[in-house]
Amino acid sequence: MPTYTLSGVTRNANGAPLPSCNVMVFNTSDEAFLGESTSDGSGAYSVTLSSSTSACFAVAYLTGSPDVAGTTLNTLVPVTIPDPGVGGSWYWLGF
Repeated sequence: MPTYTLSGVTRNANGAPLPSCNVMVFNTSDEAFLGESTSDGSGAYSVTLSSSTSACFAVAYLTGSPDVAGTTLNTLVPVTIPDPGVGGSWYWLGF
């Protein structure tokens, strides 16, 4: 069964990468929890999802002073993109 990877970069209000955020992914239709990750030092994160995932959204949170939080649109959907480098396919979620 193929999987999909939701990946992105957490950023602050000025657009600078924001490291160490907890990123949680939820199913749009019933708000079921699908997975989570922590953004790295460059703000990059990646969450692996099952192939049965339909529309979803991500919520990011960073504890601090002040706390910082944000969310994506709730219309992220899985797509398959050919990988010309190896002749196979890789999967991701996009807007």
